[in-house]
Amino acid sequence: MTWVYLAGDLLIGGMGVSLLLMAYRVIGKPIGADEQYDAGMARQAPTYKILGWCGVIMATLGLMGGFLGIGF
Repeated sequence: MTWVYLAGDLLIGGMGVSLLLMAYRVIGKPIGADEQYDAGMARQAPTYKILGWCGVIMATLGLMGGFLGIGF
């Protein structure tokens, strides 16, 4: 595994985790603080969850493949 692939996997995993934290309202404005923000998050949260889980799964597979010597 080269450093470039490791950095790419960590970047994708970090972006996935940040999207999941936004989707589950851990980071950002709390629920009820801003109605306009709540409406936007209600529309975008499913997309953030799907993209976040895809990023985490892709990074995990990439790291596993790199450490095991399997090319995905």
